[in-house]
Amino acid sequence: MRPANILLVALLLACLFQAAEAIEEGVIAVPSMPVPNMDMPSPRVTAPSTGLADQKTNVEKNNSSPEPDEADDPINGKWTIRFESLLDRSLDLTLWSSGKNKIMGFGTLTKGGAEISVTASGSKKDREISLVVKSAQAELGSPNYSQYDLDMLLENSTLRGSYTSSSGDEVSVAGNVTAIKR
Repeated sequence: MRPANILLVALLLACLFQAAEAIEEGVIAVPSMPVPNMDMPSPRVTAPSTGLADQKTNVEKNNSSPEPDEADDPINGKWTIRFESLLDRSLDLTLWSSGKNKIMGFGTLTKGGAEISVTASGSKKDREISLVVKSAQAELGSPNYSQYDLDMLLENSTLRGSYTSSSGDEVSVAGNVTAIKR
């Protein structure tokens, strides 16, 4: 090997050993090179410029009757529903408005001590509420499904009205129902 190559290798090894050399035995070596900054910058998110925002702002300024906020809708929330003639069951539903006149929800039907998952869908017009509550077994094709058709009126934080119950193993039952917001 040429003397220049040997000298170059020796110089490289000296630099490497110097970078990882500890001051005393048992002390962790501190790197002599600066550590790169690995922090990620926060993304800058801006709305796309389509020109529609300006038009929407102008329409809102000209509109004298603002639309009600869906968060202020009295239907949104958790409800407990009791059946007048079916004392062994109750419904606990979480309902919300999904558009101007539509209502959606989910919850639990307690029937004879057993809890069954249910879904709810329906509509509202002023203070009138119509809901169809179905057990999950209805979608699975089970003969033990339950369905409740509820027609109610909103009075403060209470819904009152009538229901019709149909089930795979029972005769249809009708009666009165009361729902209280929790």
